[in-house]
Amino acid sequence: MGKAVNRVKSIFENDSPHFIFIIGFGTLFTFALVIVGLLNGITTLLPHLFYIPIVLAAYRYPREGMLLSVLVGSLYLLLVTTIMGPVPDLVINAYGRSVVIVAVGVIVSVLSLKLSSEKEKYLGLLNDQNDLVAMIGRQGTFSFVNAAYCRYFDADPGDIIGMSYHEQYPPEETALLDVFFRSLNPSRPSGIIELRARGADGRVRMFQWDVSGHFGEKGETVSYLCSGRDITSLREMEEALRSSEEKFRALFSHARDGILVNELREDLSFGPFFEMNRYTLDLFGYERDEMASMTPYDLVVESPPALLTWLDQVQEGTARSFREEVVCQRRDGSLFPADVTAVAFELHGRRVILSILRDISPRKEAQEKIVRSEELYRTLFENTGTVMLVVDEEGIIRNANNEVEKTFGYPKEALLTGEMVIDDITVPGGHYGIVNAFTAQEGTGGGGSGELRLMDASGMYRDTCYTIARIPETRQLILSIADQTGTRQSSILLATVNEINQAVVYERDSKVLIDRVCKEFAALDKYYVIAVSTLDGGLLKSGNVSAPAYEDVHASYLGSACGAYRATRSGLVEYDEWPSADGDERPLQVINFPMTADEEIIGAISVYIRPRVSITDPEIDTLQALANDIGFAIRSRRLEEEKIEALAQIERNIEQLSIINDHIRNPLQVIVGYAVLDDWEHTDKVVRQAEEIDRIINHLDQGCLESSKIREYLIRHSGIDSGKKIQ
Repeated sequence: MGKAVNRVKSIFENDSPHFIFIIGFGTLFTFALVIVGLLNGITTLLPHLFYIPIVLAAYRYPREGMLLSVLVGSLYLLLVTTIMGPVPDLVINAYGRSVVIVAVGVIVSVLSLKLSSEKEKYLGLLNDQNDLVAMIGRQGTFSFVNAAYCRYFDADPGDIIGMSYHEQYPPEETALLDVFFRSLNPSRPSGIIELRARGADGRVRMFQWDVSGHFGEKGETVSYLCSGRDITSLREMEEALRSSEEKFRALFSHARDGILVNELREDLSFGPFFEMNRYTLDLFGYERDEMASMTPYDLVVESPPALLTWLDQVQEGTARSFREEVVCQRRDGSLFPADVTAVAFELHGRRVILSILRDISPRKEAQEKIVRSEELYRTLFENTGTVMLVVDEEGIIRNANNEVEKTFGYPKEALLTGEMVIDDITVPGGHYGIVNAFTAQEGTGGGGSGELRLMDASGMYRDTCYTIARIPETRQLILSIADQTGTRQSSILLATVNEINQAVVYERDSKVLIDRVCKEFAALDKYYVIAVSTLDGGLLKSGNVSAPAYEDVHASYLGSACGAYRATRSGLVEYDEWPSADGDERPLQVINFPMTADEEIIGAISVYIRPRVSITDPEIDTLQALANDIGFAIRSRRLEEEKIEALAQIERNIEQLSIINDHIRNPLQVIVGYAVLDDWEHTDKVVRQAEEIDRIINHLDQGCLESSKIREYLIRHSGIDSGKKIQ
C-alpha cells in the first residue's frame, strides 16, 4: 500500500506521461460532461469541473497552464453560445465562468512559477552541496536526495525516493539509525551520528550525519532532514595520528638509545629530567623516580668543555645540535663511553633539552679490534716476503709493500701516485690485463691465479706467478706476485740439458748432434739464443742457431774478431756485445763458451742473451759444462768416424788383395799347363817356380784371412758399425 501511495506521489510530483494523460483526459472528459449538460439544459454545476485539469496543468506546467485556461474558457464560451443560443443571462454567466477559469489558471500558474523558482533555488542550493542531503519520512522512506547523494550511490533520484533506508544501508548500520531516530524528540530534535556506507565504487566510507527531526503538533515525527559529511579522511588521519603516537611511544620506550628530556632554565642551568625511556633507566640502573630528581651533570664524570659555549648559543638562538663523546657513570659506579646528541627547543612555552645517549662501548671495542687487525694486516702485508699490491677494479695501484722495491726496483712513492696501473709494469702484449683476467675468472667461478710477465724498474723482463683475490666488501683486489724468472729459466735449461745429454749418448752423427742441440735450446729462445760453431782449419764454421732469426746475426758476428775466437784461443769464457736482431736499442750480451775435450778445443758455443733478460752464475756454469760435453761428444764422434774410415780401408785392401791373388793364379795355371804339355827341358824349373809363386799367393791368402779376423775383432770390441761407409 505504501509503495502504491509513493508511486502516486511520484506521478504528481515529477514530469510523467501519466500526469499529462490525466490532464488531457480530465479536460476532454469535462468538455464531454459540459456538452451533455448543456444539451440537457444544465449550465451551473458541470463547468466547475474545468478547475481540476486547469489547476493541475497550471501547477505542473505554469506557462502551458495559462494557455490551457484561456483555451478552455474560450471553448466553454463558444459551446454555451452555440448550444444554448444568445440568451443574455446564460451568455453573461458563461463570460463570468470563462473569466474565472482563466483567472484561476493565471493565478495558479503565477503561484506555481514562484513556487518552482523558490524550489529550484532550494534544490540548487542542496544539489550544489558536496555533503550528502536526504529527507526521510516517518515511515523511514526517502522523500528527497540531493545530487551528491545520487552521485555517491550512482543512482537516479527516482530510484532512491520512496526506498526505505533499511534497503540502502547494511543491517548493523540501520540498527544504529533506528536507535538514533527513536532518540530524537521535540525536546531534542537534532543530533549527530556516524555511519559507514558503501558507494557505487565498492569503497566503504565513513559519514557524519547531522540529523534534524520535524515534529507535528502532537509531537509525532513528520520527517528527518539528514546532512552527511564524508569524514573518512579525517578518521584515517585520526587513526594515523593515534597509530603514530603509539609508534612514537613504542619507539621512545623501546629505543636502544637513551632518551632524556629536561628543562633549561633562564640562567642556563639544568632542571631535573621529566621524561626518560626504559632503556635509559636500565643503562644507568636507576628507577624512574630517582632519575626524575637528577640533572645531566649527575650522569657524567666530567662535562664537555664545549657545553657552556653551546648553551650560550642556545641563549642567543644560534645553536644547532650539540654532539660530544662523554664518559658516563652508572649507579654502581662503573663507567662507560657514550655518544651524546642534544637539541634545544620550545615545548608548551618552556625551553627544554632533548638528549639522545648511545653506549659506544661495543664500538670502541670494535675500533680497537680494527686497529689491531689493521696493525696485523700491515705487519703481514709489509713482511710477507712476497710482492704484494692492492689495486682497484680499474687496475690503479692503491697500495704496495716494501718487497716491490726490493724485487722489482720500483719505489713505493712512484707506484702510489694514483695514476699508475698494473698494466704499466706488464710486458706489452704479454697479457690483456690482469684485472680483466680476474674479472673473467671471477664471473665463471675460476680461480684468481695465473702467470704474468712483468718489467722491472731497470727494464728487465721477469716471469712471475700471481694470485689475486677480492678484499671483502670493497672494490679493491689484493695481488700477490712471486718472481719465477730464475726458477723457470733454470728449469727449462735443466730440461734442455737433460735432452741434450740423451742426444750426446745416443746420437752417432756429430752434425745431427749439433742440430739436435740447437733444436733443444729453442725452448729457451725467449731468454737467450744458442749457436754452435766448430773449428775447421783455425776458422769457426757457422753451425745451426736455436732461433732462425739469429742466423744472419751469428754469421756476421763470426765474421768479426769476436769473442768466440778469443774463447777458442784462450780456452776461457769470453763476453761481448752485439747489435740486437729485434730492433731493440739495447745491444745483445754475448757469452762464448769454448768446447774443450782432453785439452783440445773443438769449437765454441755462443749464447746471445736477449735484451731485458739476465743470466745467473749457475746457468753459466751449466752452459760451460754442457759446452765441454758437446765438445767431447763431437771429438768422440770424429774418432769414431776415423775408426770407421780405417776399417773401411782395411776392407778395401783385403778385397783388392783377394782380387790380385785370383788374377795371379789364373795365368800361373796356364803357364804350368803349357810347360807340362810341351815336355820342355825347363819344365821342371818352371813348375817349381810356379809352385813357389802359388805358395806365396797362399801366404797372402792367409794374411787376408788374418786381416778379416782383425776387422771382426774391431767391430766386436770397438762398437764400430761396419755397415757405415765413409764417403
